[in-house]
Amino acid sequence: MEAERRLAAIMFTDLVGYTSMAQRNESLALELLERHSTLLRSVVEQHRGREVKTVGDAFLLEFESALETMGERQVSASSSATR
Repeated sequence: MEAERRLAAIMFTDLVGYTSMAQRNESLALELLERHSTLLRSVVEQHRGREVKTVGDAFLLEFESALETMGERQVSASSSATR
């Protein structure tokens, strides 16, 4: 049996300093984690992605098209930066 091959864009996210933040202010850390999760899940849905795995504050995501995903993501990031 031959394995299926396909191209994909893989994205891994992790909140830097999350563990130490959670030790200092657990309620703030949980709030930020919830916001992070909501944002990522919306991006996954908008760009026909798939949430492969989530562990704590880390997300492993897959998208069908690197070009479409990155092009639109750069626009989203630049518009978010101006807010």
